[in-house]
Amino acid sequence: MCQKPKSPQTPCSKRVAVLDIPVVKRVKMNLDCEKIPIMLLVFSDKPNEEADMKNGIGGPFLQIAVFCEKVLQEKDGVVSAIRIIDRSLITISGENVPDSIPPINIPVVLLVRVKSGDASGKHELRIKPISPSGKELATFNFPFVLGGGELAANLIMNYSLKAEESGLYWFEVILNDILITKISLNVIYQKKPEISTTSSVVQ
Repeated sequence: MCQKPKSPQTPCSKRVAVLDIPVVKRVKMNLDCEKIPIMLLVFSDKPNEEADMKNGIGGPFLQIAVFCEKVLQEKDGVVSAIRIIDRSLITISGENVPDSIPPINIPVVLLVRVKSGDASGKHELRIKPISPSGKELATFNFPFVLGGGELAANLIMNYSLKAEESGLYWFEVILNDILITKISLNVIYQKKPEISTTSSVVQ
């Protein structure tokens, strides 16, 4: 019970208390007396969504995102990435070699592996290349399906990078519109002018 003030000269000051407890609702109440409760618990009949998220596994999860020379996929589903690469050396020799790299296609194989976890059903992976100068190149998409649990999706693509400049290319890996990682490919240009040799006969 809230006790009345002893005299009109000492009125009870009005307070507002807000109790925020993870397992209960936020409670706001007016306190018009000197005696306030130490703790107020109001249990909700709604499930605690934050606790449910902590108890779940989550997913999907990225396991692999690499460029390589080739991918072996055995009959039992085991996948092997052969010669993982993150740079490509372009050498041009001859007369009148250009100072900068001419437009050239660089073939690579992209391997992305996604583990299901709690996720299942249809998903989409998007790869967005960015040139060394910051120019966004053509984006390509992988629609795929996850079965949940330990099941995974292996996304394999024969990709040809049209390099018009040397330097570090970045590739954003976007899963369901969320950026999950980036991979890179460094295009190094090297020119070797042709050295002409002449011979003379000494008599």
